[in-house]
Amino acid sequence: MLQNENDALCLVSDDQIMQKLAEERRAFLKGDQHALFRTLLQCARYQAVIPRWAADEMLRIETAIETGKSVDLNKCFGWKPHSKKARYNQHNRNQRKSQIRAALLRRRQEGASFERGERDVFELVARDVGVPYLTVIAVYRES
Repeated sequence: MLQNENDALCLVSDDQIMQKLAEERRAFLKGDQHALFRTLLQCARYQAVIPRWAADEMLRIETAIETGKSVDLNKCFGWKPHSKKARYNQHNRNQRKSQIRAALLRRRQEGASFERGERDVFELVARDVGVPYLTVIAVYRES
């Protein structure tokens, strides 16, 4: 477990959240409109204050709507419609990743090391979650 600036236990530190929001800003400045939506979701998920750049963009969108300009919110948030099946499959992949991360965290809290050794924690997590060993390794490296 981590601790935030108020010494409260948390799974994600304030520094990690701020780093993620900074990454989203860079992505937005490079033209990734979906970064705005991801930023709002991160702020909602972790009860973080919306960064100034995101708040400014939201207010710009609001002004455009109020002044009668044609505003496509899908475009504002970088939404690219995918089929229901594709969204369902992506949701399942994300759920599986969450399960793997939770299992890794649980094993770590139990004292397991992520160093490869006699009892490889990645193998144990793969068995726990029911996924291939290499999937666990990929999620670990991604995280």
